[in-house]
Amino acid sequence: MLNFLYCFDSNYNVPAFCSMFSLLECVDERVNIFIMHKDFRNDEKIPEVIKNHKMLKKLVVSQVNLDNFDFPNINGTHISEATYYRLFLEDYLNDEIDYVTYLDCDVFCVNNPVDLINKTIEAMNVMNATISVSSEPSLTEHGKNLNMKSNEYFNAGVMVIDYKKWKMNNLKNKFIEILLKFNDKLLYWDQDILNIAFDGEYTELHWHLNYKIDMEQNVLSTEIERKAINDISLLHFNGKFKPWALRGIVNENAEYFQSVFRKIYNKKYYLSYNYKINVVKDFLKSLKNKTFFKTLYPISLFFIMLKSLISK
Repeated sequence: MLNFLYCFDSNYNVPAFCSMFSLLECVDERVNIFIMHKDFRNDEKIPEVIKNHKMLKKLVVSQVNLDNFDFPNINGTHISEATYYRLFLEDYLNDEIDYVTYLDCDVFCVNNPVDLINKTIEAMNVMNATISVSSEPSLTEHGKNLNMKSNEYFNAGVMVIDYKKWKMNNLKNKFIEILLKFNDKLLYWDQDILNIAFDGEYTELHWHLNYKIDMEQNVLSTEIERKAINDISLLHFNGKFKPWALRGIVNENAEYFQSVFRKIYNKKYYLSYNYKINVVKDFLKSLKNKTFFKTLYPISLFFIMLKSLISK
């Protein structure tokens, strides 16, 4: 039975729940979901369609308290301290777990990932690897700035983890040492810490389990079709702009997220942002390039945006 882990706070409740639901809708066997969350310790805030889903075996929520740590590079960004929670997972997960697959809240399932994850675990056993992740060649030079010896840097949005090896290697303490030593150099948060710690020692995750979508572009839906959407399991909205920001919503690829949101909440769009001025700018830009009118429900989106701007 597969185990999945999410780490988030209340700012990411909706995306995380949508990710979980998309996963449960696609898997062909019952799975366990573990949540590390700052603001709640039980499942009372989780939608019933998730808690009562036929493919959910067990749901475990752990409240995280890391107030003693000063996490770098999160003020004024779209990232919260929750991104660092997985570094402390051995304090919150059950010792009986063997493997767990970590998913960012901006990762959504479009096809059954079970077979690919099981094959990944088999490969990890052969290679005696602790993690399986996707390489990020564009950040190789950044890795050199972190004094990494290898020429390998990985994206940590999806991670298959051998939990027993993780604990055996006392990784939490190693992560804390890196956090304190490289505090002012951690540009990509816990991902940098993980890369420094493993320094190229990982097995390559199949790209079907971490297909990264760039929301700055609007052509990837076609690209996904060319690469056979039926083969891709996990889509990762990688980067700053997400499919719930207005700039993301007017990108056709946002439908991979918004369609899941509609099934859970019976609303046309989920819109979330930090600054009103950015929404106004993005709205005017979308009118100019006509992408606003290419959304499925432009009128609904306009009133959702207007209501949000007035009430927030």
